[in-house]
Amino acid sequence: MWRKNRRYIRPTCTGVDLNRNFDSRFGTVGVSSNCGSDIYPGERAFTEPETANMRELVYSLQGELVSYLSVHSYSQFLLVPWGNVEYVSRPTNSMELDRV
Repeated sequence: MWRKNRRYIRPTCTGVDLNRNFDSRFGTVGVSSNCGSDIYPGERAFTEPETANMRELVYSLQGELVSYLSVHSYSQFLLVPWGNVEYVSRPTNSMELDRV
């Protein structure tokens, strides 16, 4: 149930919470500036090779990618779009997302 990657930052800090290292409302909600925290997002979006590589993969598949599934292993959640946006109605295909 380790939440972060294993990158060495300094002796008391290991890792960045990759779920929080993307460029979607980066560093605004549910994060800590303390690198020892489980919810440390890194210094800025896409600083980690794992998230930077995901960004490049999605860009390389632009026009071909239909969907992808993100498994939040720490809490064993399946994450769907719009999960981090407040006061926005669910997407028009939300029933299909729930079914899948």
